[in-house]
Parts: sequence; C-alpha cells; structure tokens
Amino acid sequence: VTSRSLDAFRHYVRGRSLLMSSQWVEARGELEAAIAADSNFVMAYVDLTGACFNLEDYPCIGAAYAHALRLRPRAAPREQLNIDLIGAIVNDQNEQQIRIASELLQTDPEGAFWRYALGRGYYFSGRYREAVDAWQPLLERRWKWVWTNIYMSDALCRLKRYDEALAALEPGWELVDESRTDLRATLFRFRGRIHSDRGDYELASADFDAAERLRPGYE
Repeated sequence: VTSRSLDAFRHYVRGRSLLMSSQWVEARGELEAAIAADSNFVMAYVDLTGACFNLEDYPCIGAAYAHALRLRPRAAPREQLNIDLIGAIVNDQNEQQIRIASELLQTDPEGAFWRYALGRGYYFSGRYREAVDAWQPLLERRWKWVWTNIYMSDALCRLKRYDEALAALEPGWELVDESRTDLRATLFRFRGRIHSDRGDYELASADFDAAERLRPGYE
C-alpha cells in the first residue's frame, strides 16, 4: 500500500482498520479523507468500494470502483489483484473470487480478508463445506467481519450442523451497532432460519417477527 501523502496514508490505515471491524460508515469517512489527500491512492478506492458495498450505496460503489479501474494500469501487481477481487465480489463472479483470493493467500496466508473472500466464493457457489473450511480460522481468531459469522452460520445450517451454526452467528450481535437495523434484521432472519430448519418453530417465529419489526418486508 503506497501513497505520496503521509496524511492520506494515516487516513487509509484508520479506514482499513475500521472496515475490517465492520464499522463501515466510519471507514467510509476515513477512506474518503485519504482520497481527498491523494486522488491516486489505489487501495483507498478499493476499500471505499468495499465499504460502500456493505452500506448498499450503489452510486458510491460504481464511482469508487471506476476510479480504481482507471488507476489499475499503473498499480502494483498485488494492487491489481485487489482491484480484480473487489470487482469479482461486487459483480458476483464467484469463480473469479476463488481464483484471485487463492492467489493472494499464496503471497500472504494470514490475509484475513482474502480468506473471507475465498470462503465467500465457495459459499455463493453452493460449496458449503469448502466455505466452512475456509472461514474456520477466521472464526477461531474472532475476526470482526460480521458477514463471516452470517454466511458461515448459514453454510453450517445447510450442512445440518445446527448447534455450530448458532455458535458461529452469536458473535455477530456484538459486532453490529444497534443503529444498523438492516444488519440486525439480517442476524434475526438467519437465526430464524436455523431454528426453523431444526424444527424449533416457536423460536424461529420470534426471530422472523423481530426481523420484520426492524426491516419491514425484508426477506
């Protein structure tokens, strides 16, 4: 990660840390500040794309990703892979996610986001066992990216490992601020599905009702 501006780099480091802790609104502010200080900061655009993707701000996703693509020809090889990875995520290209994340993990086996992206590619390809295996180290490290908990719980539920599914989802409640009613509705909805699939219909109904109160019409 490089920038000619020390101020831009400081904002980026703070933004990246917030992003990896599921604090997407705060991350967006820091990443936008990094870009204001250095309009050619490739990784700031990549991570801003990710922050806006999680905030479901589609104009921001498009603008940030377009800037990253324009800078791609002069970016370092690893930065190019990161641009390609976020592009594969926002465009639902699962096989591309798996390929690129695997390549990045070869250079840095401890890269948490790349491991998440690998599992995400498996998950959305219906390869649930491989997704669980990819995400297990992140769960053990208590990584603070809430979608890991949500998707891993669903993968485990689909494998009929219900107790493990509930355990995987539980830390998600601590990661999501009460102001994020959309994400809290998602947590209730996924927990309701686990209860429903295992036959605990009263518990499932309570969770689905809670999700509906937080986000009416949410499926």
